[in-house]
Amino acid sequence: MTKSSARYWAILVGFLLGLVFWWLIQHITLPARRQSMQPGMAVSAEQLHSIADAIQQYEKEHGTRPEKLTVLVDEGLLRPEDMLDHRRPILPALTPDTRLENIDLLYFPALEAPDPGDLVLLCTLLVHEEDEKYHVILNDGQYRTMNSTELVAALNGTYEYIGKTLQNKGVVLPATARQ
Repeated sequence: MTKSSARYWAILVGFLLGLVFWWLIQHITLPARRQSMQPGMAVSAEQLHSIADAIQQYEKEHGTRPEKLTVLVDEGLLRPEDMLDHRRPILPALTPDTRLENIDLLYFPALEAPDPGDLVLLCTLLVHEEDEKYHVILNDGQYRTMNSTELVAALNGTYEYIGKTLQNKGVVLPATARQ
């Protein structure tokens, strides 16, 4: 075997090994990495209903909705883990010292019962699957599921309503909130 033919076979074997490694990365490593990068935390519909029920119960007892969802824990209406995805590998600690607010939900305490019923009161922020819909509780207490386009439109309507309501009450918003 001459030097040039040995070099040819070395390049060919190297190329074939490179193709094998490329295939392994594309079909084994990357899909697993992509799956782990997708949102994996979402409060379930059952949990969302429980939270909405606790908000209603709090409103009946106090005449107003809670300022924060952690108030529902303080009142004994919910456990801290009721507001977090149970499929998390580790639940964040909710202690009196940290007072960590819920990171899996979006809650609008500025809404009041007489406000329009189609505004978003409470919704999930993440979904488990790409095609899965977001869980939403509207201001009138109705449960809905929405895709991302519907949720963005509903949230925009809620933000606009709250902004106009605050403006009508004479509340001056900081410049960053008005942009």
